[in-house]
Amino acid sequence: MDATEPQATSASESNASEADRDVAVQIANVTKEYGDVTAVDDVSLNVRDEEFLTLLGPSGAGKTTLLHMIAGFVTPTRGTINIDDVDVTHKPPYERNIGMVFQSMALFPHMTVGENIAFPLKMRRFDHDRIDERVQEMLDLIRLPEIRDRNVAELSGGQQQRVAIARGLAFKPSLLLLDEPLSSLDKKLREEMREELLRIHREAEVTTVHVTHNQEEALTMADRIAVIKEGEIAQHSSVQKMYSRPNSAFVADFVGNTNMLPGHVATVNEQRFSVDFGDDIVSTCQPSVVDTDPVADDQVTVGVRYEQVQIDERLDTDNAYNATVSDVIFMGDVINYKAEIDSLGVEVNISELNSKDVDVFERGDAVQVGWEDDDTLVYSS
Repeated sequence: MDATEPQATSASESNASEADRDVAVQIANVTKEYGDVTAVDDVSLNVRDEEFLTLLGPSGAGKTTLLHMIAGFVTPTRGTINIDDVDVTHKPPYERNIGMVFQSMALFPHMTVGENIAFPLKMRRFDHDRIDERVQEMLDLIRLPEIRDRNVAELSGGQQQRVAIARGLAFKPSLLLLDEPLSSLDKKLREEMREELLRIHREAEVTTVHVTHNQEEALTMADRIAVIKEGEIAQHSSVQKMYSRPNSAFVADFVGNTNMLPGHVATVNEQRFSVDFGDDIVSTCQPSVVDTDPVADDQVTVGVRYEQVQIDERLDTDNAYNATVSDVIFMGDVINYKAEIDSLGVEVNISELNSKDVDVFERGDAVQVGWEDDDTLVYSS
């Protein structure tokens, strides 16, 4: 699937200065086949200089295979990969000037922190004095200047992850690759490391390609996201556009939390649709996204983000339905509801910010749930 930058990014999505930034990595029509299995299928993708690009997708989608082809661990069956205008398609990893941080961190347990960071510099035959200086620069960058002589086994998971990043950046690579680097950390540490990774990325001014299956991680860290589905790029765009204008039901459902309601088109009037969900209940939609030009009786799916569904005793939204609260989940700053819409026989999810002014409903409460026309996403079924 061709997802080169001109196709993936429109003028409305990216300002001119961003669009004019140099391309650090160019992936052109890359395919990887393992016998009868196609892991990556005709992918084209540009990575801009100094940006943080995330490859996001479910397990087995092909994102790690794509990352490993950029790294040189896997050779494409077809296609080319350029880094800094140099064709590296068939070059080994050590000739690509890339830094790599693995999920397992892969630190050398028999070495100190300083020795781990110094290792790639020694392999590249840096001057001894420069190695010492650069190790200290990296320790200052990760804000752990005091642990140079400690054994890596004595470090916490977060400290080990920062040392792995320091080692990956020590020789000033033109590209940093991150392979699910936070997946082994607990929730609180993972959130802290997201901020640290972004700070380090910005201070080091290094182009970064990051792989994850965690949508929250992608949304909070990336400049742009490329969603991978079955070896192809489903959508490649800025984080903001990915969330507000997902181009397919798959992306809408995978990136963020979305209620997906099946129905069929009752009427079409320019960009306004009447969607019949059954039982004579018709919703009028002025959708922000449509991946088709529907006509009457077409099967469609209407998507509404959890946080865009409103809940109250009585609503004045464009669309409002009588419902019964079926579950209440307290998340601290957020209250998550499940509510059964009586006339539709479907359950919708609602996320509401928790504050002292919010009335908290209980299971079994009779309420109304609804949403505004322009908060809907409509896709062909």
